Amino acid sequence: MSKYILGHRAQTRADAIRYIVSIGILILLTSVLQVSFFSRFRIFGTLPDLMLCILLCIAFFCGKQVGAITGLVSGFLIEA
Repeated sequence: MSKYILGHRAQTRADAIRYIVSIGILILLTSVLQVSFFSRFRIFGTLPDLMLCILLCIAFFCGKQVGAITGLVSGFLIEA
């Protein structure tokens, strides 16, 4: 019996947990890089937004509900 978790086919709980943890680590690292490192660069007067690119990719590959939840969490991390 296969279930669809996070837009991917996960047959065991270990696969689902691996997907959730990998997305969490990706969002955490991207938010830290954007706030600490990329906030110093100005390209044509604007700041590069890595989080937007990552969120679009997650929403495209994992689904709109996962993208919405990830967007809320990443917005909170960047503002915190």
